[in-house]
Amino acid sequence: MNSFLNLALLQQIIDQLPMTIFCRDTSGRYLFANMAFAREAGLQHPDDVIGKRDAEMPWGDVFREEDDRLLAEGRPLLNQQLHCHNGAGANWMEIHKVPLYDEHGNPIALFAMISAIDQRKELEQTYRQQQLLQRRLLDAIPDLIRLEDHQGVLIDCN
Repeated sequence: MNSFLNLALLQQIIDQLPMTIFCRDTSGRYLFANMAFAREAGLQHPDDVIGKRDAEMPWGDVFREEDDRLLAEGRPLLNQQLHCHNGAGANWMEIHKVPLYDEHGNPIALFAMISAIDQRKELEQTYRQQQLLQRRLLDAIPDLIRLEDHQGVLIDCN
């Protein structure tokens, strides 16, 4: 396979993933992105992202300081959850950013994957509400109640 076919295949793969994906160089210029990221930026195609900076994107330079810090420290940022606001409303995102380095250990780029997690956050909220209701019901019972696992270890009580 020639390198053009490899790049086209890689682009097809990242375009099919249910998340936004991008990579920026150390000066903040986009090296590549997937279709979901291009749409999020209001662009027609991932190629339209290449060479642009965050200042040219709808979100601006909000993450520049964080990204510079990640590149300087050499540590990835995994499982960051942010409640993001845009013109259409707000949604929860989970962000993973990984610094990339050359063979001498010099930072060259930052790779990121961002997933919408609204459904997960709604389930977490429902679970917390059910736990609170269960606690209130258990504490409202006047009799002594003790819940143990199969080995006799106390799980809960009122």
